[in-house]
Amino acid sequence: MLTAGCVPRPELGEPAESHLAVAAAVATGAADVGLAVRAVAESAGLDWVPVISEPFELALEPAAKNGAESLLATLAESSVQAQLASMPGYDLSRSGELRVAA
Repeated sequence: MLTAGCVPRPELGEPAESHLAVAAAVATGAADVGLAVRAVAESAGLDWVPVISEPFELALEPAAKNGAESLLATLAESSVQAQLASMPGYDLSRSGELRVAA
């Protein structure tokens, strides 16, 4: 945003507590720009410019894996995958991948 000429002025605004609050501030003119996920920005009718891509993982203790089977099974369902894939800005290509920490 700096390279585009946006100068941070935190003293002029209030911190936003959520992505939705950021989008609301921009949509109402209370802020010129803000950081939020694409799905929220687009749902508010705002333009969205990617800044960074970051992976998200669910970390579990080995003993907790059995307790999470229901959640993992739900996330693997094709209907849930289709719903998640319809949300803009998310890459699900590694969804369901199991990694074990050494």
